[in-house]
Amino acid sequence: LVRHDGVVVELQVIDAAGEAFANWEETAKLRYLDRSDAMMFVLDPLALPRVNDQFRRSRFADSVLLATGDQEDAYGAAVDRMRAEKIPVGRRHLAVVLTKGDILTQLPLASTLLGCDSDSIRSWLVNNGSDLLVRRFEKDFKAIRYFIVDSMGHRKVVDPLNPWWTIEWLLRESGTPLKLAEALSGPKAV
Repeated sequence: LVRHDGVVVELQVIDAAGEAFANWEETAKLRYLDRSDAMMFVLDPLALPRVNDQFRRSRFADSVLLATGDQEDAYGAAVDRMRAEKIPVGRRHLAVVLTKGDILTQLPLASTLLGCDSDSIRSWLVNNGSDLLVRRFEKDFKAIRYFIVDSMGHRKVVDPLNPWWTIEWLLRESGTPLKLAEALSGPKAV
């Protein structure tokens, strides 16, 4: 529970196993997806083919586990099933969250991503082989916001790589009056 200025919000963060996005039948078990106003798609950029090639040749090779399977297929398994069941995906907001920002921003092809805004992250994805996936996001959802995060180190609340900004966006797009950054830095944060 996060409390601030009389507002109480319960945040539920669910890290669903990748196997849950293997096909329509599996995503049908995740009914919370069907009711959300805003969704997050967490993308492992180090597993993208162009990025992975550079990552494998870097000093960071084999330092972290990478996403396995096709991330675009996982996205499609959930969104295509929702569309087929007439769930109004096009009225929703999507956050595309690039993980492992601590490593990604140290690779030459992504060194400019540090502190980037949503449009710059989108352009970076397009320029690094994910143009079809970006077009798919834009076809499927009302609005998309791109983030890059680092969850491994301690980051100040104001740091753009702090993963809390994704939660702040989710709260705002869901119509919640709570400002997470204020709640986290305020004296009454729980």
